[in-house]
Order: sequence, then C-alpha cells, then structure tokens
Amino acid sequence: MSEDSAEVSKDTNVTVAYAASLLDYLRAKNVDIEALFTPAQLKLLAGDDPQKVIKLSSWVEMLESASVALNQPSLPLLVGQSLAAKNFGVLAYVGMSCLTLGEAVEHAARYMKIVGNMSRMSLRICGDTAEVYWAWPHDDEPPRCVAELHMAARLHSARVFTGRPDLYSDAYFQFSAPADISPYRQVFGGHCYFDALETKLVLPREYLALPMIAANASMRETISSQAQAILNQREDASPLLKAIQDVLLDGLSTNQTSIKVVAQSMEISARSLQRKLSEQGLKFQSILDDVRLCRAKQLLKTPMPLAEVAFLLGYTEQSSFQHAFKRWTGITPDAWRHTEAGKS
Repeated sequence: MSEDSAEVSKDTNVTVAYAASLLDYLRAKNVDIEALFTPAQLKLLAGDDPQKVIKLSSWVEMLESASVALNQPSLPLLVGQSLAAKNFGVLAYVGMSCLTLGEAVEHAARYMKIVGNMSRMSLRICGDTAEVYWAWPHDDEPPRCVAELHMAARLHSARVFTGRPDLYSDAYFQFSAPADISPYRQVFGGHCYFDALETKLVLPREYLALPMIAANASMRETISSQAQAILNQREDASPLLKAIQDVLLDGLSTNQTSIKVVAQSMEISARSLQRKLSEQGLKFQSILDDVRLCRAKQLLKTPMPLAEVAFLLGYTEQSSFQHAFKRWTGITPDAWRHTEAGKS
C-alpha cells in the first residue's frame, strides 16, 4: 500500500458503483484487470448493490498501483473523464433531469454523499465566473488521485449532461505541479494551477444557464425524493447517530462536545461509544463536523456577527471557526453568506 493510501481515514468510504469506474475504464482500454489486481481487489468492486460502500483507502491503493503498473500518471484524470451515469447512480439522474447546469451543480452539492463521504461540493459566484469547490471533509490529507478524479468527473459530467463537449474550465489544485501538466490542460481545456489555496473549477458564469439535454422537472422532483431517501437511510437510520447528533447540538454553545461528554449523556463509557461507532463505520469527529456545519449554515443566514456564530458553535476563536468552515465547504463563512444572499 502506498504512503498516500495508508494515510486515508479508515472511516472514509466510496460506493462500489463509483469505484468501479476504474475497472470500466481499464476494460474499455483492453487492459487485463485480472493481471493487474488481486482476486480480493476485484471481488471488492463486484456486486449489483449501487449503495454498497467500501473503504476509500482500498480504492486509492488500486488507483495508485494501476497508475504505476501502466506507467500512466494521469490515470485518475482519465478515469474521471470517463465516468458514466451508472457510476454516479441516482446522483447522475438528479443532475440530468435538472433544467440548467447551475441547478444541477447545486443538486450535486446537496446529494454528493450518495457516492461516499469522501468529499463536499459548493458553488460560488464571482463576477463573471462560477467557482465549483471540492473540499475534503476529513482530518487527514486528501489523496491526490481522488482530487484529480473528482475534478475531471465534475467537468466531464457538465459536458455530457449539456451536450457541450467544448466546455472548458480553469482548474486549481492544492498539491504541487507534476513534471508534465499537459494531461491536465487536455482534460480541463483551460489554465491549470497548482499549490493553490483551494481545489476548484473556475468556469464562465454563463455556463450555469446552459440547459440540460434531458431536463425534466417532474422527473427531477421524483428522483430528488429518491436521492433524499437514500441520504436519510444512510445518515439517519442509525439511532446511535441520531442520539449523538442530539447531544452534540445541545452542547455546541457550551463546548460540551467531547466524546467523553456525549458518552456520559448516553450513560455508556467513551470506549463503548467508540466501539459502537466503529461497528457502524462512523467517526465521531465527522459527526461533530456535520452538526457544526449544519448549525453554522443556519446561523450564517442571519445578520449575526461571525464572532458570535463561532461562539455558539463552541469555538473560542473566530479564526478557528473560519478555518474549519473553509475545510468543510471550500469557501469562507463570509463567501458562503454572500452566495446565499445572492440566491434570495
């Protein structure tokens, strides 16, 4: 296992349908996948359940090892721009049925967790440009190959769903530039920047008004309901998760949000609570981050000063809240507030 894949949190996951895009691409290129991967790895990506998830670290290991074995450093970009609707599952059909590309981006951001808990998306309007942010919502460093694949997949989807293969985007990555950046330029069609502060696509704002070739308002509502049901099943089916969320929400303003405090409220030991979380593939810090983000967005819709918002979320310093919010969403609280104001 490579250094990058070993560092990926064990609680970070991806759906088998999304991960299978790697095998789909390799088969299309007539690569012998049986010679490239072990039987155990291939079995991991087998199955017909579109909602089955696997550890992201396992998929990252496969991506990285295939890239090395094939001497193809740009493999994640190539896989990303080959993703099909079946890899996204219901998320793809939500986007395809939207009326415009802008609406599709907003729906993708809302339902991104359908393909795993490995990323968050957000949209920001800046003058004549639209910025689509990709944020890694975990404490460890994001694997480079995941950022590459996701970004390529976002633009590829926009091209396919609008029937506009000519769409281009500037791309910003937080990692250092590789020796050869020509594959990036070929994939995105615009300028590519590295060692950036955020990972994002920067598109002409006019793209957001482009119609989707399969737009269907009634179907969009139906599929959106299905997407929300999947999220609810994944996030809220666990009584344990709901109980933890309730305790954390009550304790935010007093900073009573440690796993020890939550365990005491539930009348179990912190070790027992941690074991229960692990059994369900949950991570305490991720739950806390989600609760804080949800509450933060509610408070940011009011005129409340950022210092007060930070205090009510349990932060002693405003700067700590701002740093966390940007890590969660890819943009600052002020930028998010400005974007929301523009929607009203």
